[in-house]
Formats: sequence, C-alpha cells, structure tokens
Amino acid sequence: MPFHAESLEGLGLVTRKHVDKSALQLAEVRERHDKQRISQTEIQPPLVQDWIELFIHRLKTFVISFKFQDTEFNKHLLELTSELSALEFVIGRMRTPNGPLESRLRFARYLFSVMQNASHILQRYSLSAMEQSLVRKVVHMNVALLTIPGFHGLLEPQHLRHATLQKFTNLLLYWEEAFLSLLDVSTAARQIFEAHAAVAKHALKVMMCHLSIVEVDDVFRIR
Repeated sequence: MPFHAESLEGLGLVTRKHVDKSALQLAEVRERHDKQRISQTEIQPPLVQDWIELFIHRLKTFVISFKFQDTEFNKHLLELTSELSALEFVIGRMRTPNGPLESRLRFARYLFSVMQNASHILQRYSLSAMEQSLVRKVVHMNVALLTIPGFHGLLEPQHLRHATLQKFTNLLLYWEEAFLSLLDVSTAARQIFEAHAAVAKHALKVMMCHLSIVEVDDVFRIR
C-alpha cells in the first residue's frame, strides 16, 4: 500500500520555498521587537502575535512533503531554542495576562518538543530494517499532522478533506498491521511505535470529528 504525494492534496503542507521567506520574516519581526524594547517597557501584543505566528510557521517549514527534515532542524536547534526562550520571556513579563498568546505559546512549545523528540528517534532508528522503517514512518506522520493549517484551534476546512484524512487513517492501520506481523521486535521499538501510532490516531479522529460538524461545502462532506 504505497503512499502517494497526491493524497496530500488540500492539506496545505509547506514546501521548501517557504523556508527562506519564513526565516527572513522572523528576523524582521525580531528587529522590530528589539527596537520597541528600547523605547517601551512592555512589548505590544500585536507584535508578539506576529512574532509567535512566524516562529510556528518556521517550525512547520521543517516538514516537506509529509517528511520531517530532522537534519535541517538540528542545524537550527540552538537558534530555535533561543527564539522560543525569547518568546517565553516576552510573554511572561506582560503585565496583563493574554490568553490567546499564552495558548499559541503552549502550542509552539509543544510542536518544538515533538520535533526534538522525533529528531532523537529518527537518528536512533536509521537502519533500513522493516521494524525501524515503520517506526520512522509513524514518527514522521505525527510531526506532519501538527503542521496542518489550523490544527491548533479551529481547523480550516478548505485545507482538509475527509477522503484525505481517511487515507492517512488507512495508512496508519496498514502500518500497525505490518508492525504486528514482525517477529523479534525490540521492546523499545514496539513502545515507541505504539505510542506514536496512538497519538496519530487521536489527532486524525479529532480532525474527522471536527469536519463532521462544521458547515462546509458539499465537496468536503462525507460521501
């Protein structure tokens, strides 16, 4: 059951061309933030909102064609860690609590930690053996699902189709069956595979349920 690129149609996953643009935009927002920090005691929420959204977008650029680019991510790990720490500091010093910003910060922190964890696993399970290949596949899926536009908060129906989500669900079930058929699987590999498969299953279920209650055009409805 091969996984074809066309099954990603409509998801809006970022491509390589977005990477440089995202980095440039993030640098511009940071420059504006630094200038404002000199002239004001507290950074204005709209500017911080721009900053955090660009940071999240930057993280999403490390997923290309449904594959997490862990090598590229590791090259920028120190820079990204510093960026996240700066965001945490700025939001933490705001005099008035800002729920939406804090919510986006939690998502940014979660996405970053998932990518870090995925990077460690992908480096550890890098051999061509079927057991390790299946572990890598489910780890890639977990990261990629988090990069779907609108995943955190209200999903954007224009980027999702039930048929596409069903393909992901079927693919995950196929991987589970293939993994169960393997002999002499290490306990560590089994635990990692099952844990990531469970998270991916939950994410897909949430997205499917969301689309089933959202008023959208017939083209997006379950047939």
